[in-house]
Formats: sequence, structure tokens, C-alpha cells
Amino acid sequence: MIKSTISMLLAVIIILLSLSVTSCDNRQGLDIDEKSTVSSTQPGTPTLTYNSAPAQSDNIKMLSSGDIKIMSINVYFNDPTPRGPGMVKLITDADPDSIGVQEFMGDWMQFFEGGLSQYDYVGFNVNGVQDKYCEANYIFYKKDKLKCLAWDTIWLTSTPYLPSGNPEVEDKHRACTWAVFEDIETGFRYAHVNCHLESGSAVVNARQMPVIRDLLIRFASVGLPVFATGDFNTREGSDTYAIMVTDTGIGDTKYLAEDTMNKGTHHGTDGYRESTGLPIDYCFAVKDLVKVKKYEVIETWVDGMYVSDHNAVMAASTVNELPDQYMLIPNLTTDGITVNVNSVRQYVAEISFTQADDVFYTTAYRVWVEDKDGNEICTRSIPSYNLDENRQQTLNCTLAGLSPATEYTVYIAPATIIGTYGNSVSFDITTPAFE
Repeated sequence: MIKSTISMLLAVIIILLSLSVTSCDNRQGLDIDEKSTVSSTQPGTPTLTYNSAPAQSDNIKMLSSGDIKIMSINVYFNDPTPRGPGMVKLITDADPDSIGVQEFMGDWMQFFEGGLSQYDYVGFNVNGVQDKYCEANYIFYKKDKLKCLAWDTIWLTSTPYLPSGNPEVEDKHRACTWAVFEDIETGFRYAHVNCHLESGSAVVNARQMPVIRDLLIRFASVGLPVFATGDFNTREGSDTYAIMVTDTGIGDTKYLAEDTMNKGTHHGTDGYRESTGLPIDYCFAVKDLVKVKKYEVIETWVDGMYVSDHNAVMAASTVNELPDQYMLIPNLTTDGITVNVNSVRQYVAEISFTQADDVFYTTAYRVWVEDKDGNEICTRSIPSYNLDENRQQTLNCTLAGLSPATEYTVYIAPATIIGTYGNSVSFDITTPAFE
């Protein structure tokens, strides 16, 4: 009897010691609270919490307004060598703050970098790289006055985020570059959109104009003053021109300006259309966000030579005052967003989610992870491809940098073209401990 009792006690002690050792092995290297219960999140559809954007303060400090001069110039890419010095003189005399150029390639860069060193530039060329020897629609800006906060290049096709062309014109690439600038001294901001639309097909040209129009509307939706320059290859008064200016809140600076003029912009280096023709180069602006003081067409006859087959267009404007935030927090909808948790491992979680119902203003989704103390652990920006005709309804996202046996909250927020966001959905995940 005594031996049996002793054997049972020894067995219990051995089992308890075994459990203790196993517990230590499982917890090695982990910082887990003694009272917490750690479990892994199973793949599936989580319960979403809908979070509203913070209310805007009624006492937002307003930054001062500022004066800006915007220029558009098609430099005509064929052999700039004899025309370069005249182009440098034209721009130096006009003294614009930002310049949208078209048909810019090859040796033009040596003249701009040499004679116009006060300017920096942003943009990809029409092939989607920064090779100087390929046609581009760069935006040059005064680097001592302006700071570029954001920029991108898109293509004027059904897949704007991929270097692409249109089959009707032998897959020729036409692109658009946009940039957001901030005055270094005063802080006022504006957006500049610069493009070159198709000349070989009126049908393609008419498809491209709404892409530019919608970019302006997206910038204006977050209160950002915006200008669009370019060689639009359509005459003033055409049906395609009307796409930009009819019932959109967008105007031609020629007709918005207090001081204006009437002159054609494409003369073909012979001058016969410079005074009587209608423009095909424009500077458009959102009416309520800027005050245009002067519009002018600048002849490109310099020192006895045409330095381009186009005249330059320039608009001098006052940019309205803006809030001291980057932009107001947008009220983008989260309706339609559903989430699936595909997997949760010790250090990585993989999720997929459907896009919101209204993606016109949503150019990306900000996805981020917070721990239970509110520390931001991981942040991703997932493009919505909202301009693509065949955009994907479901987007995938990998969240890395997590820790084992930890509870997190994942947030998904629709974001604007410049990255601002407000409303979000959220859900919880828990990473597993080591086995």
C-alpha cells in the first residue's frame, strides 16, 4: 500500500516537472503577460469596426495666399541645338515659377540644366523611366522658392498606372505628370498638372481629356488649387475642349483672367497662325480656388528665330489661402469594404479586401497596424488603380514586422491623390505563439 502511494506521488511529481519544462520551452524568448490568453487569429472574415474621421477644428489657422506664374511650352523635340539659347532667354525673361514642357527630350536637358539652373524638375518620360533621351512632359519648378511635396506620372490610356499606348495610333505613348508644390517661405500650396494629348486621332484625344479633367477635380476635392497645362491638340471651342470647361468648375485662364489676350499657340514655325488661329495649348484652373490676374501667349520668335513651333502660354494668378494642415481630412466613404484574413503567422499577416463603392476620389488605401498601446507597427499604401477601366475589385496586402503572441488592430482607410485620409474600417488580429 505504502509502495503504491509512493509510486503515485512520484508519477505526479514527474508529470508536473514535465509540464513546467514544456511551458518554459514554449515561452522562451517571448514577453507574455502571465495573465494573458494567447491565441492565433484563424483565417476568415473578421468583424469590422467603422471609424469616422476626426472632426475639423473650427479654429484652423489659415496660411497666407500667394502669387504664382504658370507656363506651358511645347519645345518641339527636333534638334534643339540652334534653338536652345533662345528658349533659355524666353523662359528667363518670362520668369515662371513652374513650367510644364512637352516634346522634351535629348539635348534639351543640357540647355535647361545649363542655362536654367534655378529650376529642378519632376516626372517620368513616356516609357516610364527617367532616361533623358526619351520624350517627356516634365514639370520644372524654381527650387529656391518651391518644395515638391508629391508627384507622379500617369498614362492617358485605359491603364493609366502602366506605361501604355493606344492601338488606334500605333500604341504611341501619351503621358501626364502632376506635382504638388509648397512655397518654402510662406507655405502656400498648389498642384500643377502637365500633359500632351494625342494629335493623330480625335477619338483618342477625346478619351484623354476626361483623365486630365478628373485629376483636377480630385485635387480640388481636398481644397488644393490646381492648374493644368499642356499641348491638348484640340481647338478652343471643340467638343473635346468642352469636356474640360462645361459644368465642371474648371475654366480656361484665358477667360478667367482680368488681363487677357487672344492669340493662337501653334504656328508651325512660319507664323501665319500666331495671331488669327485658335489655341491648342492651354492653362486651365479650378475657378473657385485661384484668382487669375493675367493670361498671355508669348511668341517664340527670339533673336530672329522661332525657338519652337508653338507659342508659350503663361498665367499669373493668386493662389487662395489654405489651412495649415497638409490638407483637410477627406470624408471618403468606406461603404463596400469587406475584409478577409488569409493567414496570420508569428511575424506576418496576409489580408485581402474589396474596394469601397465610390472610388472616384480614392486613389489608394492606407493600411496600417497598431498594437494595443496605439503604436503604429506597419504601414502600407495599396493603389486603388481607380482610373483603370478594368481595375481589380479585390486588393491584397501583406503586413510585416509583427511580433509573436501579440494582439493588433488593423486599419484600412481610403486615401486621396495626395495621401490624405479620414474614415476607416478596423479589425483585430492576434499572432500565434511558437508551438
